Amino acid sequence: MSNNSSTEAGWLTPFDDNALYNEGLDRLLTRWVCGVSGLPAKHVLPRWQRDPAPLPSPDTNWCAFGLIDIESEPNPAMVNQRDELSELWQYETLTCMASFYGKDGMYYAARFRDGLMLSQNNAELNKSNLTLGSYSQINAFPELINNQWVNRFDFTVHLRRKVVRRYHIKSVKDADVTFFGEK
Repeated sequence: MSNNSSTEAGWLTPFDDNALYNEGLDRLLTRWVCGVSGLPAKHVLPRWQRDPAPLPSPDTNWCAFGLIDIESEPNPAMVNQRDELSELWQYETLTCMASFYGKDGMYYAARFRDGLMLSQNNAELNKSNLTLGSYSQINAFPELINNQWVNRFDFTVHLRRKVVRRYHIKSVKDADVTFFGEK
């Protein structure tokens, strides 16, 4: 079994990284949608839930939000090589889909879209190592729920982040070398 460093053969796993995934990322993105759209927290729901709550009434303004794709750059970089560790820098694009429902669903979708353009809102994202990459147009996509047509407006957002993972990869400081050959 490896000691998780480059001093022995075996698999290396990071001992430290800066990226949120799973529930932590979902909570962060929910706070972001609430803050930018103005919807109350109880009306911004994860798109996929283990135990889904009952859907709000057709007239209630709410948003279903979820991460649908994580794309990474094809060439991560090994940087900041030090005596005891190296950092792998990977750039990711997180694709998120928001569906706004309710009698004012279009209004909240447009409000969210426009709020993305404010530098102060992006600065709040930056505190969590995320930044706005791009976004789509708002698409009207009415949905039949419980035999009733409900307003739905879909919107896709691409967020960017730099993921830094640290590995115990030792650097070569010096080596004893002897050259043989003609003088």
